[in-house]
Amino acid sequence: MFAACVVLAAACVVVLPVIGSRLPLYVVLVGFGIGNRTLAALWSPIVLDRFGTENATATVGLLNTAIAGSAFLAPLAVSALRGITGSYTSPLAALGVVTVAGVALFYWGTASEQSGSV
Repeated sequence: MFAACVVLAAACVVVLPVIGSRLPLYVVLVGFGIGNRTLAALWSPIVLDRFGTENATATVGLLNTAIAGSAFLAPLAVSALRGITGSYTSPLAALGVVTVAGVALFYWGTASEQSGSV
């Protein structure tokens, strides 16, 4: 379930720059919301399971600091890149690539030590 939601959310971000009309845009945004809804629900159990209850608050604080920084800087970066390129296609495609990379890093960083991924 987690992997399917990650793939759905990442695919929606990657597809976003090539949408040319409203109806497909709404469909993609709903898909992105569905993917993120499940990820949000699984966030706490993943952190607690991987990092333990004794480190949960520090881990959540660190991750939330990164999320807040991204939420502040991403719109500024997209606007700056739009000014340079003249369209939103390249900045949103770059955002999709960064999102997929972030998902991969989160999956790698939270994989159990028994899986051999870490």
